Amino acid sequence: MSGLPQGRHDFEAMIAGLRDIYNGVTQIALVSKGVSGITSSVNKLLKEG
Repeated sequence: MSGLPQGRHDFEAMIAGLRDIYNGVTQIALVSKGVSGITSSVNKLLKEG
């Protein structure tokens, strides 16, 4: 039974790592979406200008 807490710790560490990766990917996606929106707006202004 002494191995159970270590296994649980490893599992929790793995979940924390996956959560960090997910948060990083989400932030990158939001930044990418924002840049895409800005680029689209600039292109629209250039076409109309």
